[in-house]
Amino acid sequence: MGTKLLSGNPNSIVVDMASAVVCKPGDAIILNIGATSLGFPASNMAAHLTNLATVQEAVHDSFLGIALNGKVAGRASQVRVATEGVFSIPIAAAAAAPIGTLFGLYNDDGLHGAPLDQLAILVATANLAIGMLVKPTLATDTHAHIRIFSTKTIGGPQTMA
Repeated sequence: MGTKLLSGNPNSIVVDMASAVVCKPGDAIILNIGATSLGFPASNMAAHLTNLATVQEAVHDSFLGIALNGKVAGRASQVRVATEGVFSIPIAAAAAAPIGTLFGLYNDDGLHGAPLDQLAILVATANLAIGMLVKPTLATDTHAHIRIFSTKTIGGPQTMA
């Protein structure tokens, strides 16, 4: 089971996506600021960053929110994105954690690969986070209840290193 909205007002917005992009409901969406201002699943971020923290900070810096609908490749279209709300998100490593614990996205190798769109992990600082726990997790949990904060629209956890 992937990421799903549990509660709260998602304050959704509609974002344009390029025709080649594939997006699934629940994917973390980042915003390409530039001439196009197109949204992309976080996994489309280049996998040339130096370590996991660098990947997480890059996602944090461009985090728009969580996709509420999907998109197939081959046609340009728009995706509705939740910029806040409480989501059940799969977690990479189960750990007992209290309310308020920060979470960021995990990546495909735990080192410097592209981030995974629907897999979160505990992070140490706000500049790596896309949200925080609103329900404590147990060491056996596979999902966490995370309130997300778009750093592009509502200014979520953003302490810069």
